Amino acid sequence: MSNLATLARPYAKAAFALASERQALGRWEAMLALASTIAADKAMAGLLDSPEVSSAQAAKVIAETGGADFDEPFRGFLGVLADYGRLPLLPEITQLYRRLRAEAEKRLAELELENRKMHTTMAGLQEEMSSVEKERQNLDSEHRDVSQELAEIKRTASSALAIDSENKELKSRMVALERSLQTVQQENENLKDRTARDWFMVGAGVVLLGIIVGLIIPRIRWRKKSSWDTF
Repeated sequence: MSNLATLARPYAKAAFALASERQALGRWEAMLALASTIAADKAMAGLLDSPEVSSAQAAKVIAETGGADFDEPFRGFLGVLADYGRLPLLPEITQLYRRLRAEAEKRLAELELENRKMHTTMAGLQEEMSSVEKERQNLDSEHRDVSQELAEIKRTASSALAIDSENKELKSRMVALERSLQTVQQENENLKDRTARDWFMVGAGVVLLGIIVGLIIPRIRWRKKSSWDTF
């Protein structure tokens, strides 16, 4: 049995390849099943084993028995089997074909599942990319806001520095004015003292003058009176 499977495997693969090219896996399986049934018939089996019947004649009989159920590519496949004396392997070829189809369909189902998963993953990635893009736009907006705020802070800082410089200048001027005021006040005090001394001197002079006048006037009067007495 194992030897028959080994012999049948290349033909099963060839049949599967032909069916796959024509996208007719189901139809080829049906044609192989029908051909296997025909070949397994006792009369047909005797015909295949008869040395008086060639393989080509046996393939023609099988093809004619299948009739319209066999298409031309399948009839050609039967001819190849006949050329290599493999028509008796049709049952094993059919079983191996079914396994290949089942494996292919299983693999296809796995690929479809993987494809759906990939689509789901892609959808998730696209959604994530959309979210990332929105986040990037938000960051750009925040960056612009921060840049504007920083520019405003710089302008405010410049104004603050200018105000601070102006305040220092005003303080310096106030200090200078206070010193000038102190100087003026000192000079005013000095002027008051000088004025007081001057008035004191004037008063003293007036008093002294009054004393002098008080001493001189009586003498002048006495001299006049003496002169009058002499006349």
